[in-house]
Amino acid sequence: PSRNQFKLLLHVVIILTSVVPPELPMELSLAVTSSLSDLMKLNVFCTEPFRIPMAGMIDTCCFDKTGTLTSDEMRLRGVRLSAGGVKGFHELPCQDGTKHGSNHDLVSPDASAGELPWKTLRVMAGCQSLALSSTDGVSIIGDPLEKAVLKGCRWTLKENATVEPLDPPKKATGIGSKKLNDANKPASSLSVCHRFGFESRLKRMTVLARESGSPNILVLSKGAPETMKSLLSPDSLPTNFDRVYRYHMSKGQRVLCLGYKDLGRADLGETRDKGRNFIERGLSFCGFIVLDCPLKSDSSRIINELKSSGHFTAMITGDAALTAAEVARQVGIIDTSRRDTFDLREMNRMKSTNSAGDDETLDDGIDEETTFALFPIVALRVNTKRPIALPSCQAMFPC
Repeated sequence: PSRNQFKLLLHVVIILTSVVPPELPMELSLAVTSSLSDLMKLNVFCTEPFRIPMAGMIDTCCFDKTGTLTSDEMRLRGVRLSAGGVKGFHELPCQDGTKHGSNHDLVSPDASAGELPWKTLRVMAGCQSLALSSTDGVSIIGDPLEKAVLKGCRWTLKENATVEPLDPPKKATGIGSKKLNDANKPASSLSVCHRFGFESRLKRMTVLARESGSPNILVLSKGAPETMKSLLSPDSLPTNFDRVYRYHMSKGQRVLCLGYKDLGRADLGETRDKGRNFIERGLSFCGFIVLDCPLKSDSSRIINELKSSGHFTAMITGDAALTAAEVARQVGIIDTSRRDTFDLREMNRMKSTNSAGDDETLDDGIDEETTFALFPIVALRVNTKRPIALPSCQAMFPC
């Protein structure tokens, strides 16, 4: 207690500075400079050089899917349409004799080809939130997915709330377009009266629209198939609904379910005030639109380089589990071995135990290929931990 506190602190500082070599700061700077030189040879440029020592401590690399592992470009592959049939017992046609079909069953989305029924085409063209650029008044801005669908249909945005075909409307002659009457003929334009925007919680969006020359209000809706299923009228629901959309998702494709309802000469203000929960009830199913997003050319190479250097790679995405699983398998994030096929009944048990109850329970009637695609996302094995379910965030990442 009688010692001088200042002298004591001074001696501690002297001891510490004598232990640290005076060359150490210079050596650290040389190491960072040398690292920068090596990185530049690999065309890697660092704007904050002194982050390099911290980067050397990283052992896990996480990636988003769309725009990172895949390009931002969305491609509309086609539409799966119902073939009609006995009320409540129709199904989506499958040329290969299976219950889920394949890409060969996709119908061309081009409106000028006349293969799409009008009920499907108007949902594809009308249910969107695109707008014209304020700069030139011609360029269309908005969600790349919606732009791809509108372009694939060969429709365009005339005004912020009006769409019209690029080519003269043609009667549909393909699947699901039999027995056309005047109400099923394509309109010359479609005007959006009100939008219920897309919400990630609801996984869908809906618009109220009118056809040119008609006073009737139409409900046009699109969203994730598992969410839309509960909103569709049972009479319009195909018997192989689940199998078809899960098949396309297991191929890494993006699938959206389309639904519509004609409200007749309803008052727009009153209808809008009733809210989307009332409006979206009892929709009629009118098809699946199938899109994909090509992988970037260097995604697989970079993932393999990271894995070979001892890094753990993971994908964190809000896309559907099946779609994310297939993309992860294509780039090499997850193993492609069939030995990892997981029992769906066990997965159901885990899901009911771990989830908050906001996701649909998977049925047992799915083929091995789809079951395998589900495994890496819904149930992950981390070291000795038991498999864990990821009900709301579709992430390939150990929790």
